[in-house]
Amino acid sequence: MSLSATKHCNKCSTSKPLTDFYKHASQKNGLQQNCKVCDRKRAKVYHAANAEKVNATSRNWQAANPGYAAASSAAYKAEHPERIQAKDAVNYAIKKGELIRPEDCSACGVQCKPQGHHGSYAEKDRLDVVWLCRSCHKRLHAQMDRKGISL
Repeated sequence: MSLSATKHCNKCSTSKPLTDFYKHASQKNGLQQNCKVCDRKRAKVYHAANAEKVNATSRNWQAANPGYAAASSAAYKAEHPERIQAKDAVNYAIKKGELIRPEDCSACGVQCKPQGHHGSYAEKDRLDVVWLCRSCHKRLHAQMDRKGISL
């Protein structure tokens, strides 16, 4: 791999940090030619144009791998019980009317059904959440993972 900390995207013609490119083992530098943003756009267009094929492939995989999702979910719950308890506490508080879920993301303002992001999973902080859309929530956790921050 080159010593440069940036790479040129062939699709959008911009130079971006290497972290903005997915890995690709057969490429000389080990990264895809297009950045993650361009690749996601390409995938979204493909899925929209080939919805039946994509859904059939997914159904076939699930049929060939029964129980995989349940086993994966059980493993996550066993590994992170505090996260599950915090999520359940928020959902129960919403159901009881003790906590009101807003109708937009507190980070980007998009109208959605936001997810509650916990700054801490401690019992006293379980209902202290920041309301984020799925995209902002995933982005925040990715940033935390890159920085090695765990709750």
